[in-house]
Amino acid sequence: MKIWIISKLESYWSLQNLTESIISAIKSKYDAVEYFQQDEKIDLNEISKIYRESDIVFNLSSKCMNYQKDNNKVTVFLWHAWMDHWAWINLYRNRAFFWPNDVIAFASKSARSKFNHVYWKSLKTVLLPYFTTFSEDSTSVDKEAIKTKYWLPTDKQLLLYHWRICEEKNIIWILDVFDSLQSSDFSIAFAWSNSELRTFWFWKSRYDSVDYADKLSKHINDNRIKNAYFLWSLERRDLRELISASYLNINLSVNKEEDFWISAIESMALWIPVVTSDWWWLKDINSWAGYCAKSELSDWFDIKLDYEGVRNFIDDISTDKKRYQKISERSLKKVKKKFSESAFVDNFEKILKEIKKKDILEWIDSHSILKPKKWIEKIYLGVLKSDNAESIYIDNPRLFNRLYKFYASKRK
Repeated sequence: MKIWIISKLESYWSLQNLTESIISAIKSKYDAVEYFQQDEKIDLNEISKIYRESDIVFNLSSKCMNYQKDNNKVTVFLWHAWMDHWAWINLYRNRAFFWPNDVIAFASKSARSKFNHVYWKSLKTVLLPYFTTFSEDSTSVDKEAIKTKYWLPTDKQLLLYHWRICEEKNIIWILDVFDSLQSSDFSIAFAWSNSELRTFWFWKSRYDSVDYADKLSKHINDNRIKNAYFLWSLERRDLRELISASYLNINLSVNKEEDFWISAIESMALWIPVVTSDWWWLKDINSWAGYCAKSELSDWFDIKLDYEGVRNFIDDISTDKKRYQKISERSLKKVKKKFSESAFVDNFEKILKEIKKKDILEWIDSHSILKPKKWIEKIYLGVLKSDNAESIYIDNPRLFNRLYKFYASKRK
């Protein structure tokens, strides 16, 4: 079986590193060839040749290629969790997010359930969780040297938050929990990578995160919170060092797009327990490995987390080394079982076995994406009436022709 892998240079270094790891894992076991999409200029002749010679198309890029679909081949599209909130825009602009794919693979149950609820239920969906290549015994790391390198206090246990600096991540509440700890043996650091500085546009505004960081600084000064630090412009190797030197990794996010927190499994792979909310798939990652803060929805649709439980957990674990060691071992065990490279390859192999079954191919054929629901047709019809009809025809001629054939008379 020959697999054609489509990849693309991603803005986020964590996503790019993940893509490279996935390609390496697949190539280690299967006859696979990669087509790297560097920009919008695509060699159609090269694509056609590779496509004809492959049995399976595995799409890792952020959108689908405009190749002519062969009904004898099955295409699998890996839906990156953090692309979720862009799907409506891409659907409207007809960026071929789903067509001509037969199977959509999701890294998490929550992303899969949201997709099935909102989009085409006729599409075949499967689970393919991400994995981490991080692996080492953090007990052998010189934590004091790493803390010194990043100007952090060496006499304090490090609580680490890494990812986006924004309100949905509940960073101010994390600060308040930290400030209320009984133990004074902790410091807290908020780490921010280089790629996030380069890609603010990916979320709402280039300046939103900077404004929120200013808000956090004011909160720290007004409340006189000590031993809180911000680390900017980090590379991937910096993050790995910081995780290894930390005591706990914290993310109390209530972001609706929290479909997969890769920083969590990276920490767990380095023996570092994680403290999370029970929001979306964070609970699935961390349910029996670390600590999950329970959340509830108030009458005014405000989300409340059990911050007292988080504070008590951190205070208790700081004085119970045996419990900390047990949680660290559980975390590593879960990563090896669910989120390792070998687990990914096993899951990928299961998907291929399912694809090769005749009944799956028949199911795909009978649930063609060229049978869109009425509300989807409405979106396309609205665009057809605009000046974008030509670009839509180029992107997806088969769907364009179907809609035009059935609805052109009604538009007259």
